[in-house]
Amino acid sequence: MHDYDVAKLGKFSFAIKISEWTGRWDEKMKREIEEAAKTELKYDEAEKMYLI
Repeated sequence: MHDYDVAKLGKFSFAIKISEWTGRWDEKMKREIEEAAKTELKYDEAEKMYLI
């Protein structure tokens, strides 16, 4: 689940600190949030189709 990935990126770790210093953390966080939003949109669309 992508929400877990986003929460995981928000926690402290040395790998995340290194990614922050190199600028890659922001890119990865942005990708994870976008993936979570896409997944949620697909879920919402599927739920609407089921209710119709």
